[in-house]
Amino acid sequence: MAYSSNEVSPPRMQTATVTVGTKSSSINHALCGSTAGVMSKLLLQPLDLIRTRVQVQDGLKGTSSLPQYTGVRNAFLTIVKTEGAAGLYTGVLPNLVGSGVAWGTYFLIYSNLKIQIRKNLTAGKELSSRHHLLAGVLSGMGTVIITNPIWMVKTRLQLQSKFYSSANVRYNGMFDCVRRMVREEGLLTFYRGIGPSISLCSNHALQLAFYEKLRRWSIQRFHHNDKKDPSIRETLVMGAAAKSLSATITYPLYIVRSRLYQRAEKDPTNTAKKYKFSGFRDVLSRTFRHEGGLGFYKGLVPHLMKTAPSAALTFTFYEYLITLTDSKWT
Repeated sequence: MAYSSNEVSPPRMQTATVTVGTKSSSINHALCGSTAGVMSKLLLQPLDLIRTRVQVQDGLKGTSSLPQYTGVRNAFLTIVKTEGAAGLYTGVLPNLVGSGVAWGTYFLIYSNLKIQIRKNLTAGKELSSRHHLLAGVLSGMGTVIITNPIWMVKTRLQLQSKFYSSANVRYNGMFDCVRRMVREEGLLTFYRGIGPSISLCSNHALQLAFYEKLRRWSIQRFHHNDKKDPSIRETLVMGAAAKSLSATITYPLYIVRSRLYQRAEKDPTNTAKKYKFSGFRDVLSRTFRHEGGLGFYKGLVPHLMKTAPSAALTFTFYEYLITLTDSKWT
């Protein structure tokens, strides 16, 4: 999730409502969402790793100890060949922790916000798209603030490659990474790149808007006579399509965030340099100067390859878990 973003709020959440006034209901949604997010993230970890490494490529040979991948297939084969199949799961622990915390936090805040909004509405009145949109954006912002440090650690670990340079292997796992980042860079480094992360809440706002529009179109086009809601298959397709559209529009922010997370390679001539980029403007100017406009869309293919299945998997796991726990939808 973006919270890494990179994820999709299950489509049914836009029309479903939580039993008002019950804390257990919100907690149940949080636990089910957290578990679903972890299961989905575990299955799609290799694509997330490939996406992260492709995102930080700056197009300049010799500026990184990581290889310059020519595409998704090349990245996959190169990682397996040089680092082994286990290399595809580099940084998986913080990724799972981050996803679980992000989804759990998102659903907890989202459910409680809808409860509070409903309390202020006239009895019997349903939440509008605007209310769902507001709850979604605020939930996203809260989740980003809580999980940004986890995504920072995840990105640092995923950018390590034992094969290409021993100097590039800086951390011996998640806890060593946290300890050394605090000691060498200070606590504030965990919130480096939070600006683009918060801006990525617009991704989820756009996704909601696209989904609602697609849903209305589907009902008018395919269910005008039977008055039925879209099927599960239609819902999954619409959710994936909405995410693909919103992700493509906001993808440059993912590039900026990933590059702000990146620590500088060791440079004997400038030992004081900690980060590869000094800030938001530096990422924009250097990326455009060296790579052009297309540089802001590096890794888009693996990103979409990951987020569309992620939407379907998270939705399926979430619905299954909700059914198991006998949660009631109204």
